[in-house]
Amino acid sequence: MRLVVISNRLPVTVEGGENEVSFRQSTGGLVQGLSASLDSLKDYTKEAEYVWVGWPGTNIKEELQEKVRKDLQKNFRALPIFIDENEMTGFYLGFCNSTIWPLFHMIPSFATYSDKYFEDYVNVNKKFADTVSNILRDDDIVWIHDYHLMLLPQFLREKKDVPIGFFLHIPFPPFEIYRLLPKQWRASILKGVLGSDVIGFHTYTYMQNFIRTCEKTLGIESEFGKFKVDNRIISVGVFPISIDFEKYNRATENKSVKQEFENLKNTFKNEKVILSIDRLDYTKGVVNRLHAYEQFLEKNPGWHRKVCLVMILVPSRIGVYKYQETKNDIDQLVGSINGKFGAIDWTPIIYQFKNLPFESLTALYAKGDIILVTPIIDGMNLVSKEYIASHRDLNGVLILSECAGSAEELKKAIIVSPNDISEVADAIKRALEMTIEEKKSINKSLQDYLSKYDVKWWAGSFINKLMESHKEKIELEKKKDVNEIKSDMIKDYSMAQKRLFLLDYDGTLVNFSPKPELAKPPSNLVKILERLSKNTKNDVVILTGRDRETIGGWFRNPDIQIFAEHGAYLRQKGEKWIRMLPVENGWKEEIAHIIKIYESRVPASFTEMKDFSVVFHFRNAPEEVVQQEIPELYDVLKTLTSNTGIVVRKINKGIEVKSAMADKSIASLYFLREPYDFIFAAGDDSIDEGIFKNLPKRDVYSIKVGDGFTYANYRAKNPEEISLALKELSSIEYPKKPFWRRLVEIIKR
Repeated sequence: MRLVVISNRLPVTVEGGENEVSFRQSTGGLVQGLSASLDSLKDYTKEAEYVWVGWPGTNIKEELQEKVRKDLQKNFRALPIFIDENEMTGFYLGFCNSTIWPLFHMIPSFATYSDKYFEDYVNVNKKFADTVSNILRDDDIVWIHDYHLMLLPQFLREKKDVPIGFFLHIPFPPFEIYRLLPKQWRASILKGVLGSDVIGFHTYTYMQNFIRTCEKTLGIESEFGKFKVDNRIISVGVFPISIDFEKYNRATENKSVKQEFENLKNTFKNEKVILSIDRLDYTKGVVNRLHAYEQFLEKNPGWHRKVCLVMILVPSRIGVYKYQETKNDIDQLVGSINGKFGAIDWTPIIYQFKNLPFESLTALYAKGDIILVTPIIDGMNLVSKEYIASHRDLNGVLILSECAGSAEELKKAIIVSPNDISEVADAIKRALEMTIEEKKSINKSLQDYLSKYDVKWWAGSFINKLMESHKEKIELEKKKDVNEIKSDMIKDYSMAQKRLFLLDYDGTLVNFSPKPELAKPPSNLVKILERLSKNTKNDVVILTGRDRETIGGWFRNPDIQIFAEHGAYLRQKGEKWIRMLPVENGWKEEIAHIIKIYESRVPASFTEMKDFSVVFHFRNAPEEVVQQEIPELYDVLKTLTSNTGIVVRKINKGIEVKSAMADKSIASLYFLREPYDFIFAAGDDSIDEGIFKNLPKRDVYSIKVGDGFTYANYRAKNPEEISLALKELSSIEYPKKPFWRRLVEIIKR
């Protein structure tokens, strides 16, 4: 098995001349993190076999492309995607960094919306799909990274059926921000990501934003972090990326790092060093950070000449106007603060706009007494983790923005609001006054955490989840059709002394109808169930959301037991209906009022009122209206009923709002209290899965009607197959009537 890693950029950048090219390592946390973890994945891939697919970082002349391709494959296990320069500009500087980046970082005023940019985004994603599909093997697993390639999972899914994972390394915004994208774009991006088998985020907030956005935009429902789309199960999870802890923790053992560290000690022997190390980006909060440092100096003149802010700004996306504007603001502010507080023998801020090699960076981390990591918002922020890992003496202080993803893990750092200038200024003073004992206690705990949950753990946990998902998919596809196991089922039925039948109604015993009242059971089905129920060894139970009057009228034979309205009412053998739930239904009028508003917007829809539920049916409504109105109604109802005893769920061409206590899976436990040596259970939708999960492991024939994910052991194509199976079982054994009863029947005739 081979791992195919796909990202916008390759781990190496190609630098080309007229007739030859050279290679250098690419920068960025993703490249460093993945590079450190790939060789450790021997448990998942044969001899850690992998190939990395991505753009080589520059426009390569056509006559050099084949040479570049061979060199990258031979020396770096990499496959380049060659993209036209103009198209790459619209894709990367355009849609990726002028639309998605500001919007996903919740700065919508910076976002631009260009049809040309989106067209380039689609085309580049398709080129990735075409190139990758040509090299994919049947046993490959694919791991796609970040916002540049959100359409790629679905494009690949259409070409090749292999395990696909997707990881988003930036925040995912709330629906209210995401919906600022044009309708076509927002739906396409979500569908693209949902082409994956596993979708990963850094934090639970980002994961929940994604789930809610999918529900509101596409009208799909999630359950315990899983979506069911196109007969596939898609898992959504949290996998916080980390660093190669040992690499940073042992960096000061390197001779060149030691030398740089000693040089820094001599340079700042009379000053405490406050670090600020970031890429040039308006999301990093550098301007606010400088204002906080300025306020600290104003409020604490006693610290003048005793501290120095060493600020490293790494060049990034020079072609984007907002980045240049941010740099201009930073340059002016640094000059202003140095001019205001500086002296001939003291510069408050040492500022460099450059990339630092690893040795210089880790030496600076080790010397820094404090580091300010205060982004306005950040997907994770690995600088915070690198700094903690690099401080072997445990004598540093991390001041961390609550809006960085890493704040959810590094809770013992000094956590601040990046927009509260005074709080950050006070945090600097607090950090400078902390005792060595306090610092060591905090940093020891943080280092213990980072050493355990490092980048190898991150990669391994994601790949493990992807492999589990793929294994689950294979197991689902292996499930036999009910017709294949009939002989075993008949044999087990014949030998059993106590049998239970748990049967859903709509979609299981009968097909769906345009109107609920038209789904009346055919007479032969009624006779089959009567025949089964008259057998003293059998308990036949229909579990349905139907109201008791309707379902009771269709099945009048008192031997057939019925749970109506998902268990709210029960009719046992030979008895009258009893109410099972002591539930107040005052909520129904308010819910019905809201649904009626949408009923007026959706042609051919109607509302069905029951004792314990309200059902909105839109089976006959125009599809374009359904797609527009139903996701909104579903979200409104979910929001209104959150933290209540009310459940909102999607049913086949409808939305049902009901009491949480009215649950077929709970009702099934009423009969499962007793031991049975044969159980036949059949259902067709998600609520029936709860029944399947309740069943014992042995002596069970659980059957899912239709396609899609299921906990059932077997499948049936349609209700007709269920009826046929029940008919065959009903004819195996039928207790003979006593002579006197047969005599009475003859006389009556």
